Amino acid sequence: ARSAAENDVTVRFAKLAAAVAKAELQRAQESNEKFPKSVSQTEIDRLQLLADKAELEIEQADLNFKHAQLSLLVKQHDLERASLALERRRLTAPFPGMVVQWRKHRGEWVEPGAPVMRLIRLDRLRADAFLSAETSFTNLVGRKVAFIVASGTEAKQHEGELVFVSPEIDPVNGQVRIWAEIDNKDLLLRPGQTAALIISPAK
Repeated sequence: ARSAAENDVTVRFAKLAAAVAKAELQRAQESNEKFPKSVSQTEIDRLQLLADKAELEIEQADLNFKHAQLSLLVKQHDLERASLALERRRLTAPFPGMVVQWRKHRGEWVEPGAPVMRLIRLDRLRADAFLSAETSFTNLVGRKVAFIVASGTEAKQHEGELVFVSPEIDPVNGQVRIWAEIDNKDLLLRPGQTAALIISPAK
């Protein structure tokens, strides 16, 4: 559609053909003025018809050119509508991760808000732990933490930050729940691992 909308060859050719037809008619008329009856009236009428036809072909070519431009606009709107429809059906994860479970498959109908997949973030993990309620009353959020994983005789330490301390105290054991975000860009940690979480002292 864009190619057709930008192609004005037909219009230019029609204008050239009209110029030639007018020139032939003018030469015939001038010949008759200099040499009466050198060109028959039938030939003059035929040349006049060709000149008129050439003018109409210019109008038709202009009209076709405008139709091609309007068709381009329609196609552009169709493309925008299709792009919007595609974007509305695109699933974009809010974080980098790995799909571990598909709940819907290609071709299945999905209602807005329905779960489609289960995605696990791997580059930054959340560590859940429990802390004595007496200790949790201090300002702990934002403290650096060390997530220490025992691997055989070797212990590996990963850095992180404490991001949440629950205001609720478990009445059974007197502990509160805390969350820490652990950096795992090297992907050495796996979700579900157990480890020791050490909170750095306040500076």
